[in-house]
Amino acid sequence: MLDLNYRGEAKVTYYNQSEFLACYLVAGNPKTPIKTLAILARDVSPKIRRRVAENPNVPAKILLELIEDSDIDVQLSAAENANTPTEAIELLILTDNLDVCYGLAQNPALPAPLLHILASNENPYVCSRAQKTLMRLKESSSRISGDIISF
Repeated sequence: MLDLNYRGEAKVTYYNQSEFLACYLVAGNPKTPIKTLAILARDVSPKIRRRVAENPNVPAKILLELIEDSDIDVQLSAAENANTPTEAIELLILTDNLDVCYGLAQNPALPAPLLHILASNENPYVCSRAQKTLMRLKESSSRISGDIISF
């Protein structure tokens, strides 16, 4: 249920599981109004915030807030959204949080230059994961071009 506090700020309160589910569905719906997404982006539940970050129509302004979220899964979901500015993802790559860097390193949708930065990360796990992702991208790219040539 959507409530307004004494300052007129919106806050979501769940009274039961079906209300939570309704918010979850609204957060992921591409037709949800931006005002509603902005409210849900500040929800107490990281599952709702992550769902907002996954919404294909969420604007960059909201994604910039979500990329700085305290929950790693919300940050990674925001980084994977096509509407997130590359500069914001670059800043996320520079974080000291290895879980975030590892999650980014395994994302094949991340631009190759950013994967190359992660491939030179001082952490061996992040570095190795980014190198594997780059290798997979190269293999799938050569398979696709091979299929086109043999067609």
